[in-house]
Amino acid sequence: MQIILDGDATRRTLLRLSHQIIEKNRDKTDLYIIGICRRGVSLANIIAENIKTLSDKSDVTGKV
Repeated sequence: MQIILDGDATRRTLLRLSHQIIEKNRDKTDLYIIGICRRGVSLANIIAENIKTLSDKSDVTGKV
């Protein structure tokens, strides 16, 4: 099995994705991150937490 992204690369990718979401949605008051069941939910939660940490969007939530 070939590893495409290790743990560190995955964290960096999700952090960069979080930055891009903030940049594209700076003026939005409501922001929902929706994950498809299985791994998508945990990824949505990680991205939502990143966005909360990186911006003033404290009401962001990961959703199923």
